[in-house]
Amino acid sequence: MQTRHNEEKSNAERGHETTFFSGQVKENNSMNWSRVMAALEAVNTVLNQLAESPLDIDLHKKHIDLAAATSDPANLQAAWELLTAELAAPDDVWLPLIAAKLESVDLSNSEDVENILSLFLRAEGDYLSIPILHKHLEFLISTHNEYKSGTMKPADLGEQFSTEWTRFAIEDAIEPGLVHPHRGQILWTTWIEWELEQLAEAPASEKPSLVERIEKIHLDRLKLPHSASDETMQSYSTFTTNHKPQDKYEEFLVSASKLKTYASKGFQRREAQEYATLNNAQSLTAFATLLQTMRRSSKPDKDIVSNAYERAISEAARRRFNASGLGTAILHAAMRVCPALKEISIHKRAVRSIPGSGEVWARYMRLVERLEGLESAPELDSSVSDLFTSAISTQLVDKDVEQIVPVILARAGYEKRHLESDEDALTELITVLESGIGMVLQASSSGDPKYRLQKYLAGLYSGPLDLTSNAIEVWANATKQYKSSYVAWIAYTDSLIKTDRFDDARAVFIEAHTKHLDWPEAIYEAWLAFEHLYGSMEDLEACNDKIEKAQNILNVKRAKEAEKAHYQAMQAYASQQAAAPVSDAPSADIAMDVDQGGSHKKVKLDAPSAPLKRDRENSTVFVGDLPQDATEENLKALFKDCGEIREIKITTYPHGPVATVEFMDRSSVPAALTKDKKRINDQELNVHLAWQSTLYVTNFPEKTDDAAMRDMFGQFGTILDVRWPSKKYKATRRFCYVQFTSPKAAQASLVLHGKELEPGHAMDVLISNPERKKARSDQAANEKELYVAGLSKFTTQVDLEKVFKTYGNLKEVRVALDHEGKCKGFAFVEFSEPDEATPVTLVDPKARGRSKMEENSKNKSEYENRSVHVYNLPDGTQEGLLQQVLEKIAKIKRVEVLSDTNEALVELENASEAGKLLLRLEPIIFQDVELKIVEVRETKKPSAPPPKAGGMFVPRAATTSRPRAGLGHTRKAPAAATSRGPRQEAQSGGDASSSQPKGQNDFRKMLGGS
Repeated sequence: MQTRHNEEKSNAERGHETTFFSGQVKENNSMNWSRVMAALEAVNTVLNQLAESPLDIDLHKKHIDLAAATSDPANLQAAWELLTAELAAPDDVWLPLIAAKLESVDLSNSEDVENILSLFLRAEGDYLSIPILHKHLEFLISTHNEYKSGTMKPADLGEQFSTEWTRFAIEDAIEPGLVHPHRGQILWTTWIEWELEQLAEAPASEKPSLVERIEKIHLDRLKLPHSASDETMQSYSTFTTNHKPQDKYEEFLVSASKLKTYASKGFQRREAQEYATLNNAQSLTAFATLLQTMRRSSKPDKDIVSNAYERAISEAARRRFNASGLGTAILHAAMRVCPALKEISIHKRAVRSIPGSGEVWARYMRLVERLEGLESAPELDSSVSDLFTSAISTQLVDKDVEQIVPVILARAGYEKRHLESDEDALTELITVLESGIGMVLQASSSGDPKYRLQKYLAGLYSGPLDLTSNAIEVWANATKQYKSSYVAWIAYTDSLIKTDRFDDARAVFIEAHTKHLDWPEAIYEAWLAFEHLYGSMEDLEACNDKIEKAQNILNVKRAKEAEKAHYQAMQAYASQQAAAPVSDAPSADIAMDVDQGGSHKKVKLDAPSAPLKRDRENSTVFVGDLPQDATEENLKALFKDCGEIREIKITTYPHGPVATVEFMDRSSVPAALTKDKKRINDQELNVHLAWQSTLYVTNFPEKTDDAAMRDMFGQFGTILDVRWPSKKYKATRRFCYVQFTSPKAAQASLVLHGKELEPGHAMDVLISNPERKKARSDQAANEKELYVAGLSKFTTQVDLEKVFKTYGNLKEVRVALDHEGKCKGFAFVEFSEPDEATPVTLVDPKARGRSKMEENSKNKSEYENRSVHVYNLPDGTQEGLLQQVLEKIAKIKRVEVLSDTNEALVELENASEAGKLLLRLEPIIFQDVELKIVEVRETKKPSAPPPKAGGMFVPRAATTSRPRAGLGHTRKAPAAATSRGPRQEAQSGGDASSSQPKGQNDFRKMLGGS
């Protein structure tokens, strides 16, 4: 009866669930439909925006994302096609578009086949892409095989896809990718396999020529430096065995080996740099280093160098498409210096890839001008005038002063060089320059601080055109447009002085010296120099009087501004101090053993006060907008009156250098903030608190690494650094600090707060205010958690709970277990409150089983088998970042960096995982440096002596039975020894290794070896 009742109840519940889920499906369908409709409306809005700005890559990316949200493949494919029609696109766009086209191709329709071939050519014309080249290769081979096996081939294709046509089509298609030192082998292997298939099927009369052809393909490959030369050599050996005379096998192999050896040496010279380019996090930096090395070579290989540039450009384009600002910067740089830019086709690709780069448009215009003057010049699609119009019409160039100026100067230079041959050139030249000056002012209210267009136009008027009054008018207008710029006013007075208009120049000085200029002293000095040279005694005295009065007014104004800035800084500092928590000072009483006339009484001594903890976040200011030639000495001079400086770090980026200045004490920071808007080498600086441009980021997926973090946040500004925590004590730590070069970028990044990178991972993105450290979950966890070592293998979780619960409320006890389920010798104890986490030491004289010495010996042997020593680390290596790199190769358990020697100890899950690092053939590149991996047993260090017996768990401050070496304690003699103290024993010739006090370095060695 009970069973029947349960069945009826179960049926009723299923009926209820069916009704519930039916309603839920309807609700979900309604919600999905609403999302689709909203996405369609957004797509229409973006399409309207693209109609006005078709070259805006951000709009295209938004279009693709919204089209994907409509769940309609046709919308998504249309978005891909629209982007590829206007701009160069990376693999992220071309590969899915090609895949969609291949799914619907009809091989019996010649138009479909031609369209696919055309699509591949367009895709390959944007960026070098091995996946796209391989798709093209596979399409050629599969289509050839289809037609060969009996599929109806359209008559319109003629000889296309015949064996001979396919052979040459394959060579043309994959040639750009074969030079790739790593991935070119993918293309070559597919190609050679197809060639061998054709050889096997060929009639006997054709085999000799095909054998000769395939041999040449092998030898050409061996001449090319690449990472898979051993595979190529093996392929050639097999081919020679099967198709060449056996009596000449050794001769063939020796000859081929010489080619391989010569090419391998060329690759080995840059092998480390080449492998560094494969590291996703550092690839762009590695490419910059590689290209610089290649350009310095005395005999560079044109194909290899060009391929390296193509790879760098392709990687930078991928970063740019994924919203990485650094990718855009490298893309600009690579496009500008690429040696192949002497070709028109490369320039066409360049302006299609980065249409907003004025420098690339300018280079294109100068190349066309140079080719126009050659008798054997190729036919040109566009003139200089056409290119100028195209550049301006992008609606990208005219938004940035640094992009406008190169384009205007390139067009002006062209017209100037045609003044004698073209009557209309003068009018066009002046019109271009004047319109360019107007465009600069529209693009930026601060204009061009270098006055490049004004200098060009004024120089043109006062030089070849001999229109000095017009040159003066240029600078007169500049003083109206740049009212506070001393440069414009001095240029104005200089133009008047050169034409002997001294009275006018004096009147301008009189007007300028009362203006609110960015550097008034420059005007004062220029005016005094002018009066000394051209003025009378009365004029000079009047000048001195006016300058003295103006200087006094200026000094009073600056004093008020400095006082106001200092007051505001002190107010902010006081607010931070008021909000900062007060921590309890540690006890200064430390017990130690000393010798007193042969007895061993403990005397309590006052230990010296501990040095102040380094307060990096509160004691550091960030300095931006530095001039290119700024030095550490410049910054020391600027901040010398603020307080003692601990460290100055200058980092150079494509847009200019930035610096961090750390003081010894946080009280120096308010004075340092008053240096904001001061100048170094006539350039105004930006000084702010370092933490204002730093983000605290947490709760992201475990797989998120440094490269992903930089890609995610790089869209908001230039990233100075990403700092990762060490995981040596807690493997679950998942947070990092992202530091930008400006607070604006950090503020803009806060839009990522709450974003779910994966379901259930709503990312936290906060400004890293140091006063809120206590609120951070990971910081609080660190203060609540204890690391307990020296445990017996028989220790259980219950044992630890019994001991530690006497000190406070336990939240969690985690015991590290081996494969047999026994304690590995350490555990983590987490309390509910930080104050309850009193450090303790376990000393258990009743440990069961084998002796402690035997147990330590076994644990040490196991530790050495599964651990490696890493050498040659770069300065400032982060443990968390090093662990990310090594985790891509093997399973890492713990990483500890020894910063003073640039080494690291890495503990892996087991000996097998350690072998993956030790036996790896390819070098491990970390931050452009090749790491050296050796076994720990190769660097054995003396282990610590076994602990003395004592009580059970006791507070560390109360522990007197086992003083630690190197911390001011001496060890007692063994029980069997005489009553002599350790010092007496050492002096009398005892074992120095057991009696001599250990230093801090010995303590480090003890930890490293145990």
